[in-house]
Amino acid sequence: MIFVLLVIVADLELFRHSDLHRDLRFLERLLLSVLPKHVAAEIREDLGAVVTGQFKKIYMSRHENVSILFADIVGFTAISSTCTAPELVKILNELFARFDKLSDKYHQLRIKILGDCYYCISGAPEERPDHAVLCVHMGLSMVDAIKSVREKTNTNVDMRVGVHTGAILAGVMGQRQWQFDVYSRDVVLANKMESAGMPGRVHISEKTLSFLKGEFEVVPGDGMSREEALRQAGLETYFITKVLKPYPMGTLDEKTEQNGRSGKDDETSKLTGNGEKNFEEDYKARLHQELLGRETKGHIRQQANPLTLFFKDPKLETEFRKIKDTVSLVSISGLPVISIFCTVAYFLVMSG
Repeated sequence: MIFVLLVIVADLELFRHSDLHRDLRFLERLLLSVLPKHVAAEIREDLGAVVTGQFKKIYMSRHENVSILFADIVGFTAISSTCTAPELVKILNELFARFDKLSDKYHQLRIKILGDCYYCISGAPEERPDHAVLCVHMGLSMVDAIKSVREKTNTNVDMRVGVHTGAILAGVMGQRQWQFDVYSRDVVLANKMESAGMPGRVHISEKTLSFLKGEFEVVPGDGMSREEALRQAGLETYFITKVLKPYPMGTLDEKTEQNGRSGKDDETSKLTGNGEKNFEEDYKARLHQELLGRETKGHIRQQANPLTLFFKDPKLETEFRKIKDTVSLVSISGLPVISIFCTVAYFLVMSG
């Protein structure tokens, strides 16, 4: 009988462990759907930390040489007038889903979707020298992706893309409803690059052009004549007219492709967070063990009678009995089989 009780307790322990592990994975996915990995990892490190000052910690970091892309749907009003609200939502969802896939391909960090505006960055939090090249490829791919929407809606909808390169502050502000965002004068200029652009064109600043290393053919964009902020900044602008080196040429992905690999290996893997992934896995393992230690063993010792294994609180015991535990039922159903084997083993040992 004691053996059977031990089996039941072990099964219950495993069942609770699996539930807790599933909840942890769900919370992990939920957190990473709101915040980038590097910010989420930093916040998890500080969970439960004692606040000594007047204000809580601000999760903000500065990054140099980052390319910022703003893209806006031109003709969005025309789509709204020709489509119903559900159709419009479906079209935008499919379009932005394609943009998200492109952002993964070109190593962009999507910041936010604001109505019909999509903006992302490359070169942060992991620094990489091909950030500007990747941003331009991203912009050109977005212009190409909007063609499917144009065909579906039979409108002249198009993408207007602006890219600028500079320094940013990236992180979350406030204490509630956290949202990751980027801040700086260069972010504002990138937004103005988009508004001063042309439909179907990728509009880049002279700062971005200096990082392209002749991989694209450009013509003067004359953005200062269309946007006062660019004129005040004295920022020369250009339009991309031709791709001289198709992707992945001119990027770090070219090296991995030459080595017969796809995705993020070798030098690119250093930039895409393998070290951070190992850190996250180690952190999750430590967090898992800590939660298991707190929520199972210690909690059960406090709430249950060590002799009867009943909850000390009658209400908890009543609620526990209402739970249908299929795992324990399997263990109990195996009692006759275990008893038979134990009896056979006993007689074999005694007869020998």
